[in-house]
Amino acid sequence: MGQDGAVPTVTLRSLLGRVGAVAVALGGLYVVVAIWSSDGYRNGLQALAVVACVEVIVWLLWWRPQATLAEDSLTVRNAWRSHVLSWEALCAAPTRWALDVEVPADATATGTVTGAATAAGWDGDARPRSVTVSACQRGGVIAATRHERRGSATREEYVTASQDLDAAPRRYRTHLDAADGAYLIDLYQASREEHLRLVTRLRRREQRLGRSAAGSDGGTEERPGVTSRWDVAPLVVVAVVVLGLVLALIVL
Repeated sequence: MGQDGAVPTVTLRSLLGRVGAVAVALGGLYVVVAIWSSDGYRNGLQALAVVACVEVIVWLLWWRPQATLAEDSLTVRNAWRSHVLSWEALCAAPTRWALDVEVPADATATGTVTGAATAAGWDGDARPRSVTVSACQRGGVIAATRHERRGSATREEYVTASQDLDAAPRRYRTHLDAADGAYLIDLYQASREEHLRLVTRLRRREQRLGRSAAGSDGGTEERPGVTSRWDVAPLVVVAVVVLGLVLALIVL
């Protein structure tokens, strides 16, 4: 994945959604200026309040969603909530209707899930917990044709370990649809596992050569399977805009 050997941090965002959010904001600003100049400040403020509500909805649905693939976890941020999933807990990433990431139903913020438990302890008959990745939407006909040509068997491994084990990974930002997002998650997970195996071997070799303290074998700690929380920012923004709309329609 990275030429320097470190697993990079990849952020998935919807480029089309962000362009659409900016376009809606510019269109709304034009409407507000036109009404303000022709009908006065009272109607202009009311139009501004309505446009602000529309833009907040667009911001929640098109701008805010993103997914961050980091070495220790997969972070999914949707309109209202954020979810942090450990890679050990990740079971699958189906794309039937949208991109979802699935973890065992018992993977909660208070229970830890190890790699062995994921491989052998998850009951396939139990319904897994699913988290939708809103940043990766379903592609159209052209995208489906491209995925079919590419084939599901295509797989590449990019990760190599470097001597500098503490090198900071680089950060990438990209726009992917649901199918490509699922493909990247599978590739990232496999590359991360390969990277961790190589790092562990290098640390053990350094221990044998006396270059590092014993016990620092790079072992991973147990992490919560899934941590979910309500985000404060969208709640505050929506409350302020709705209050402004009510005041504009009632007071003015």
